[in-house]
Amino acid sequence: MSSKVVDVPEVEVEVSKLVNRMLHLCQGYRQVQMRFLTGELNLMSFGRLFELVRQIEAKHVEELIRFQVSRGQKITWYDVKPVDDIEGAKPGEIIQTILTLEKEIHQITTRLCKLAADKLDLALTTFLEDRVILRQVKVIRKRSNQLRDMLRSGDDVTPLLTSILNARREVDKLERRLRLESSRREWRRGESDEGEEIKMIGSTTRF
Repeated sequence: MSSKVVDVPEVEVEVSKLVNRMLHLCQGYRQVQMRFLTGELNLMSFGRLFELVRQIEAKHVEELIRFQVSRGQKITWYDVKPVDDIEGAKPGEIIQTILTLEKEIHQITTRLCKLAADKLDLALTTFLEDRVILRQVKVIRKRSNQLRDMLRSGDDVTPLLTSILNARREVDKLERRLRLESSRREWRRGESDEGEEIKMIGSTTRF
């Protein structure tokens, strides 16, 4: 992907806003995790799920930051405040709050993508389309399904148990994904170290 920079201050400002909103979402995931792990709710699967979701979202934030910095662009940092309406909320209300925030960030991203396209910032447009927007759509779809199961449960325990089972399956999937990404990073690091060692041997060999 081309990293050619189109120096548009307006785009730089909007990217900073997106980064900070994504960090706000990470904070929200942390709050949800702790809320689900309290004695009152004690939904361990959901607590673990949102911890993994937070880790993955944080990696995507880092990726966006690295992308901007590699283009010589700056990130302006704001205060990341806690997400309202989570403390003391019921499970369905918690999922609704997070889903609303995820949708807002998706809207911010799509507006930024359009702005980048209008300003002919093709590198940013491609990055957002390929690395961010599609992933956001998938997350919103999964969260909507979680909310549906939560709202259906009411006094009926069956939908809630189904939701918990789905959460456990999602936890297993995300844990496998994180382990795979970690293994790939270790493999790339090993290849890099081996390459450096070969260079050092070559530079010190005398014939």
